[in-house]
Amino acid sequence: MKDKDGNRLTQIRPERLQQAIEYGENLGWQTVAVLKKGTYIWGKANEELPTVGDMNIVDELISQGKIELINSQDEDIYFIQFALKNNSVLITNDTFKDKIKNGKTIQRERSTYPDLDWDKIDQSTLDYDFIKGQILVAGLPKFTEPEEEVSDVISPEEIKELKREINEMKKQLRNINNELIRLNSIDSVNNPVSNNRDIFQAVVSNRLGGGEMVEFTQFHREIGAAVLGLDLTGYPQKWPKDWANSLREKLGLDPEAKFTTEFLSISRKKLCVEPDKTVKGKQNIFLS
Repeated sequence: MKDKDGNRLTQIRPERLQQAIEYGENLGWQTVAVLKKGTYIWGKANEELPTVGDMNIVDELISQGKIELINSQDEDIYFIQFALKNNSVLITNDTFKDKIKNGKTIQRERSTYPDLDWDKIDQSTLDYDFIKGQILVAGLPKFTEPEEEVSDVISPEEIKELKREINEMKKQLRNINNELIRLNSIDSVNNPVSNNRDIFQAVVSNRLGGGEMVEFTQFHREIGAAVLGLDLTGYPQKWPKDWANSLREKLGLDPEAKFTTEFLSISRKKLCVEPDKTVKGKQNIFLS
């Protein structure tokens, strides 16, 4: 989906996430998706927008322990480490490699976490695609239980039961953690600025996390749409004239400071704003 100027609109589509989880489960895999807290807040606050799907699906998947809500500022490294620890298969189109934009190198996980076992990560990673609305993960086999070592003390059946109990306890702990995060996420009365800044962080990750460089005024509008619940496709005709001031208030920003300065100061990830080399007066924002 794009706006009238051809800019890509960030979307939240729980239906696709549900389909991906079911795809893995149908092949016998215990499947867990990772979702950032800010993205969850963003979706719940903007359920009526055309760019947001059915968030009730997310709530149901959280209650079933199939979505892991995280507070981490870097969700990529979280699920990479989760996969390594649990000998899991990673389903992602991200290569975690550095990106070069306008002659600048934007470091990503392979550079920022060089001590990880990247050979093992690469061997455990599969990419995916949606073809005619259906997900396809090439190379994902049916899950088979690994053969257990024979023990004179514990029978194979007892080992299997212990594993089942451990997995169930892990699931229950995830459910408790997810519910605490979810309840904190929707409690906007106590700390609305904190929640809105979580939405800001989610937009930063979703829009710039892959090494993209975005024109600053477009990024500014995307933040405004996410935090204020405005439809990007209706800009500017259907937007309130004072939306920028409302955005400052919602994010707790200095009313006298420039948005470029304030965005850089509240971002958990290091942002950079630089003049575009090809268009006079234009600025781009990206992760540095």
